[in-house]
Amino acid sequence: MAYVVVEDFRLGLDTRRSLLVAPAGSLQKCQNAHINRGGEIEKRKALVAKYSLPVGTFGLATTGSGRYVFGSGASPSGLPAGVTYQQLAHPTAATAMSAILDTTTFDGKVFAIAQYENGDIFPFYNGTLIAAFQSGSGAPVAGLQPTCCLAFGKKVYVGIGSKIYFCKIDDPTDWSGTGAGNIPLNNTYAGSTGVTGIGVFGSSLVFYAGLATQIWYIDPDPTLNRQLQTLPNIGTTAQRSVVQFGDTDSFMLAYSGVRSIRPRSGSDNGTISDIGTPVDTLLIAAMRAAGATATAAAAGNLDPNDGRYMLAIGGTVYCFTYFDASKISAWSTYVPGFTITDWANFNNQVFCRAGDTIYLLGGDTGEEYDESEVIVDLPYIDARKSATMKSLHGIDIALEGVWQVYVGTDPENPDTRELVGTVRESTFQFDKATMDVLGPAVQIRLVNNSSGAAKVSMVVVHYEPHPTR
Repeated sequence: MAYVVVEDFRLGLDTRRSLLVAPAGSLQKCQNAHINRGGEIEKRKALVAKYSLPVGTFGLATTGSGRYVFGSGASPSGLPAGVTYQQLAHPTAATAMSAILDTTTFDGKVFAIAQYENGDIFPFYNGTLIAAFQSGSGAPVAGLQPTCCLAFGKKVYVGIGSKIYFCKIDDPTDWSGTGAGNIPLNNTYAGSTGVTGIGVFGSSLVFYAGLATQIWYIDPDPTLNRQLQTLPNIGTTAQRSVVQFGDTDSFMLAYSGVRSIRPRSGSDNGTISDIGTPVDTLLIAAMRAAGATATAAAAGNLDPNDGRYMLAIGGTVYCFTYFDASKISAWSTYVPGFTITDWANFNNQVFCRAGDTIYLLGGDTGEEYDESEVIVDLPYIDARKSATMKSLHGIDIALEGVWQVYVGTDPENPDTRELVGTVRESTFQFDKATMDVLGPAVQIRLVNNSSGAAKVSMVVVHYEPHPTR
């Protein structure tokens, strides 16, 4: 009896080609799982409710000392131990906060940009309004409204319209002292009409607009700042999707999907990498469904333990796993059952916020799992003989956990599948999951909805050529 082996799944989720012709090792669906260092499908850890917050707080940030949330009123009752509240009150009007637009950390303290219901925007440092941004202060930033921020090289940088402003060296409350200044991006490229994000590219900074990106060398002496490169027709509207990935790459959500800026081979120049191409169709559909406002609020994070990029849009988290030594570059999705609005890392733990709850990935032990349903769809397996009819007899699987195995053979009805068995341990030393179907190829769905860890390492399909074709 012949058989075909799918040895690993290192290509991950890839929707560029149909079920019939997608390459072995890729997946058509990988929900609530990701690809691990060995190229195996691994169930994600649970997002465990850790802190229940009182109504009226916003955002989530961390410093070396703990977790922070924000609001415009006095400290609310019922704030859980382990979470610090910072009051960011409007300086002149009795108007409530409506959002935290962005945060960064400088000298172990939070720099936060708050938006209010009347449309005003003000930055705060360590819970105190930065007076320089108030109208009439006489500072270069008086009356201006920043929308994104990043601490880098002894300064805080903020985006305001088509300019980047930066503070005095070592003092984010002083925006007119030694070392303070601004960079008019529109003077160097006309497409930079509104700064939407700031990222890191090696020892330089990346300034994003909706459809323009500029890379700048940054020096403590602002007279030495200089533009290194312009990348036209690419950018982001989602400032919190911008995440530094590895030593040099800067990831962001563009109109076309997730893209990264990475060094061009043999030079220090940056080039756009279409790292998100395998899931572009999914991301574009998600952005259209979410709308412009929700897309602009998309939040990204980097898991400090596995280096996994996680991007939350609506109710789905798009995860990118990369292990260079193992040649693994793989996408997958998490569907947590709620919409994540904020991420923050603390003590190598990943926290996220949805509504008035802060969740901890993996719980306190870092190893907790739940009953979230894992769904994995392999593309059709045809033994490289797509036009040959086959008698398909069985499936062997190397796995951990409990998995239901479904098969389908009709490309015209891809959602029609038959349950062939529930597998609780690897089948190679026991009987395989048997089936008796006829077709040129077979498509396999694997489902896990039990508690505990789960993994799929290999799939083997047993078949015989059928004499009728």
